[in-house]
Amino acid sequence: LLARAVALYDEVLALRRPRAAADPLGVARVLANRATALAHLARWDDAASGLDEARALFAAHGEAESAAALDAQRLELAAARARAA
Repeated sequence: LLARAVALYDEVLALRRPRAAADPLGVARVLANRATALAHLARWDDAASGLDEARALFAAHGEAESAAALDAQRLELAAARARAA
């Protein structure tokens, strides 16, 4: 089920990224949601990359609370990765 979610997020990103300038926060939300699904699949590097990209978009567009939430999620990801090792 999570793998299907990631595939759907990939489809959405394929449509939205070319028009990211029009809705960068929408792209950031999709990236963050995709990263969450990837983390549940233990795809740590992919999840971290998605969180970082989403965080950068949120920060660049004045969404400090969303960026801070992703900072916290990044810490949770690192802890989960350490527990799994």
